[in-house]
Amino acid sequence: MKYWGWVAIILLGFGSPVGAAEVDRLKEELREKELLANEPIDFTSLRKRADAMAARQSSSFKLHQVEIVFEFPSGMPRIEHVDFHYFQPAPRGSGPGLEELRVGVSITVKYRYKYPGRISGSRRMFDDPRPSPAPANIIAPEEALRRLNRGPMTSGGNTLQVQLFQVGAKYWAGNPGWHPSSSVHTRHKGLIIEEPFFVKTAPLGKWVWWTVTKHVAAGTRYEYIYIDAVTGNATSHCAEQPVSPLVPVPCAPPG
Repeated sequence: MKYWGWVAIILLGFGSPVGAAEVDRLKEELREKELLANEPIDFTSLRKRADAMAARQSSSFKLHQVEIVFEFPSGMPRIEHVDFHYFQPAPRGSGPGLEELRVGVSITVKYRYKYPGRISGSRRMFDDPRPSPAPANIIAPEEALRRLNRGPMTSGGNTLQVQLFQVGAKYWAGNPGWHPSSSVHTRHKGLIIEEPFFVKTAPLGKWVWWTVTKHVAAGTRYEYIYIDAVTGNATSHCAEQPVSPLVPVPCAPPG
């Protein structure tokens, strides 16, 4: 996959019937805006807002990946930041390939602002491979985490990063530090995301909410958690890293 760089929306005006006024409207729609004071900040509500923004940009945009950072005030998961990634065929006149729309929402309630957060968007071009659209009936990640029947979880620090994507997908839009790549492992906020262990344990072809948590145990123990994004069924695999590569171990604490 090769990006062509961030694309100014004005490119839609070349080789296209889209007029200048429409181009300006599309650009303005993506500028950062405050959420309404009473606007809900759960995943389902934020997705509806992001889907509506994507539809106003183009009815062809399809969701294919989500990245979320959760915090756990009072022990319950609350979104701190979320990025929704959409794709469509490249607009006419802008060359071959595909276009991505990223809609990001940052939640500000912990800072006691009068509004609950900010939303903005950006568009860019990229080459194939083409992503697959996410299923329409994915469960909310808050519900997926609750079904684990755990307390607060972290990926290092005080937050938990969770991602939605199809295991085995060739195209990756998000944080490269969290993508199991061709390298042996990648460090991200104190975690090691190791490709061989991920490939061995992730359910190939499934749409999942997935994360990696760090356990308090002798040495360094990681738990790779995969939650089926449609059924909510979860699997997990644990490993320790006295040295690289990761060594599989039982997830249940000994004794």
